[in-house]
Amino acid sequence: MTLLKLTKGVKQNLVITQQYDEIKSTINLLHLQGTAVVIVGKAPSFWLLCIAHWALYIARKYDTCDLKADPKCRGLEQMIADYPLTLNDLGVITSLCTFLVVFYTGHCFARYSLIYGECIAIQGKLHNISLYLRTYYTYPTHRWSVLRYLLASHEIFYWSIRKRYYDWKKSQFISQNPGTFEDLIENALMKKGLLLRQEGKALQTYGGEVAKLFFA
Repeated sequence: MTLLKLTKGVKQNLVITQQYDEIKSTINLLHLQGTAVVIVGKAPSFWLLCIAHWALYIARKYDTCDLKADPKCRGLEQMIADYPLTLNDLGVITSLCTFLVVFYTGHCFARYSLIYGECIAIQGKLHNISLYLRTYYTYPTHRWSVLRYLLASHEIFYWSIRKRYYDWKKSQFISQNPGTFEDLIENALMKKGLLLRQEGKALQTYGGEVAKLFFA
């Protein structure tokens, strides 16, 4: 048996490009590529909110009074001189940022686990259906006539996931554009024999939600 070596070229062709070696725990902890930390760090809204938090924190810490109305009031320069910013002030912002990043990472992983489980369930159910068809239908042509529509909807479902992700991230994390719905029909469904040409032409005129064709 030949073992597959996870070279750079092999990883680019994998569905899950981020592969971890469970033995190298230290490297995994220090590895940032493919994690939510990189995505959050590149988001302008994250840094904008950090600056807003800093501004509000400084304004609250150095809240001054009216020098003319209160003789005991100290000005901003005197307040900064008496209470300069220290590294301890980073604790509030760092704790808040850490909480947000950890919460966001946990939320992303929960959504990933949910969709991964659903995809595995879909694969298993489709496999079970194919076994049932082998039991109920004697002729292979009859089995294929029933199963090809399920396989076509299966292809449409996974294409819709890749297409939405590609459009959302604008090819930042996916190098291959899954193409349009018409490309899927022409290059995948009809070429594999899942749809006849007249069926493919009729499907191209479908104006509803494409992802819901899987549940139709």
